[in-house]
Amino acid sequence: LTACLHVDGGQLIVKNGTVKLPVPGSSLNSTPAYVHGSDSADADANYSVLNVERDAVLDGADGYGMIVSGPEYASNNSYGAVINISGRVEGPIFISGNMGNKTAMNAADNPTVINVLDGADLNDTLIMNGESVVNVMEGASITGDDAVAVKRGTLNITGGTFTATGEKMDPAEANYSGSETTGSAISITSTYNTGHSSISVNITGGTFISQNNAAVYVGHSQANSGGIEGYRGTVDVSIKDGSFTGGTGEDAVYIAEKEEADTGLTSNDTYVVEDVVTGGSFSSDVSAFVPGTQEGGGMSVEQDDDGKWVVAVSENAVATVDGVGYTTLAEALTAVEAGGTVTILPGTHNEDITIGKNGVTVKGGGETPKDVILTGTVTVSGEGVTLDNIWFQQTYESTYDACGLTASGKDLTIQNAIVQRMTGTAIAFGFIVNYTAAEGTLTLNNVELIAPVSGDTGYIHEVSPSVIGWSQAGPELVMTDCVVRTNGYGIFNRWDKATYTGTTFTGLEGVKIDDPSVTVKTCYMALNYPSVSAVSFDGCTFENMRSWAVLASGTSLEVKNSTFAGTNQSRAISVAGTWGTKIGTCTITGNTFDLAGSGYGIKFEDAVTEDSTITIENN
Repeated sequence: LTACLHVDGGQLIVKNGTVKLPVPGSSLNSTPAYVHGSDSADADANYSVLNVERDAVLDGADGYGMIVSGPEYASNNSYGAVINISGRVEGPIFISGNMGNKTAMNAADNPTVINVLDGADLNDTLIMNGESVVNVMEGASITGDDAVAVKRGTLNITGGTFTATGEKMDPAEANYSGSETTGSAISITSTYNTGHSSISVNITGGTFISQNNAAVYVGHSQANSGGIEGYRGTVDVSIKDGSFTGGTGEDAVYIAEKEEADTGLTSNDTYVVEDVVTGGSFSSDVSAFVPGTQEGGGMSVEQDDDGKWVVAVSENAVATVDGVGYTTLAEALTAVEAGGTVTILPGTHNEDITIGKNGVTVKGGGETPKDVILTGTVTVSGEGVTLDNIWFQQTYESTYDACGLTASGKDLTIQNAIVQRMTGTAIAFGFIVNYTAAEGTLTLNNVELIAPVSGDTGYIHEVSPSVIGWSQAGPELVMTDCVVRTNGYGIFNRWDKATYTGTTFTGLEGVKIDDPSVTVKTCYMALNYPSVSAVSFDGCTFENMRSWAVLASGTSLEVKNSTFAGTNQSRAISVAGTWGTKIGTCTITGNTFDLAGSGYGIKFEDAVTEDSTITIENN
């Protein structure tokens, strides 16, 4: 192998000028730049770095523009090789075909990475013949017989222009170097028979044009150098957006059928031939590759005025997952993977849902929570779930055992939302949010919670309805910038660890309620804690109370920078030993009390011992 530039550890920057091919005419052995990574999986992620900047040219028009391989050409794993291209490359970029196997490379956090950046101009095929990651960005341009020929590795495309000028070849005929062409902008084939190869192609934008074949070709090599027919390995292709134009009379996307593609597939191999396309515009109908296009389905493929076939979410869809439309929330929640996102489309949705997968986010797709209304029950059994930008309207009787929004999975977050009981019916200890997990954190950020209760003040006191449900000892409640509106209890439970910041507790004044049985508008009590472990309030507001604002005792209570306002408060802060617990540390500082027509501002009742530490200052 002859190269002008040989990067073996360290960083090389080509800022400008031209690096020419040293031995013209020797296509397999000559290149302006040769980069290899380390054979050690422990190598630094930037072991070998080559930057080809915007004003630089690698001229390998008679051979290869660049070769990337392991430490010994075409023979080893390659870790920590990083190539960033913003300039021009003449000649193919060849990623060697034996750069490790998918098991080793997929497990590594330092694989070979090639970034084709804004301004990059590649004037021949980028050949992915080895396990590697190639990222192509908006503003890049690749032109060749194929723009990108994928035999192994991961290709991520977020933008750019890809043009194929080669003749159509189907099926692809492999040659020694694996650089066969099909005449497609993105040509996805394989020459491997070892069972180690894997291909993943993810397209979320870009323009793809082929003069003589499909814009995207997913097929197989008819035979490789070992004489083994067919495809072996895994193929995963995802097209979410972009413009795709095939040659005259050719499909925009061609995917060979599994049985046509291969006579040698093993039982562990996967060849993806459906549900590949979820967005974009195409020069031919791609309905066969789009999920949910049946009548009444969640996706549509329709021809626009320019004759392009446009893939989009249909008007039947109520939710999307990764750009795919679904006609029920249950279908979307089944389709989403752990850690994924379900987006509920604007409208009113009367469907009970269960969220059972960990790390899932369910969010409203409107500008505000009022654009997406969910009237069914919500049951969360998955851990680390987030509910975002939704108006949860509860139109049924809420009880201790059957709450409108119940979480048994730990670490639930509700944010930018409204949770509202729409009627005033109350059953003993009814809640609108009930966290039953034995550990973790219930986090509420920028949430308005509205819980009207029917009946007079005596009945409300008797049934003790609450906004946030009872918790077992252990979990933590964190509320930030929330508003709690109720004529019952705000928090009446055993949350012994809680942090409230910038949160307002108030009555129902100003809330539109259609239920005439709701006659009491003031809040009975904001917080009722039998025994607290560590509870703090910072910058909170308590107003329109008819009884206590804060009733608590226990290990640690802190109230600072908060405001207690309005009449009919019997006590703003009551620290009581009624439940047999005494206060350990109590700090009340920097607060404002407007107690006109009320009882005590701060009262300690059978709660203080000689071991208690009480600090009350700057109020």
